[in-house]
Amino acid sequence: MINIILFYQVFNLNITYSYLTNIVNKKYEYVTYNVYVKKANTIYNNIAKLENKKIGILKTNKENIKNTINKEVRIEYVEYNNVDEIANGIKNGEIQAFIIDTSAKEELNNNEISSKIRSIYENKIKRSI
Repeated sequence: MINIILFYQVFNLNITYSYLTNIVNKKYEYVTYNVYVKKANTIYNNIAKLENKKIGILKTNKENIKNTINKEVRIEYVEYNNVDEIANGIKNGEIQAFIIDTSAKEELNNNEISSKIRSIYENKIKRSI
């Protein structure tokens, strides 16, 4: 009987250890990305409407986004160094939409373009840390 109890305790301890190890050694995070278009442009109401269009993307976080978006629609990516460049790109008509994560959206809130855009697509993407 003691052997059964001991086995049960060791089994539970092993499960707990595995769970805690996974939490501590987490090598990724989920980041929410949105695709934004101009509010005035009502043609683009979903990501499929952006087929073969130019979409702005930050150079710093492009790979995971491209892999995810390319599964749904074929688009041409235009890379930018920062959010202000993306804002100028959509304002000047260089791109029809852009993709940024929630932290970049906070940076964009200081730009005049923030009140003139709307999100048409949102996705959480796994990113290595």
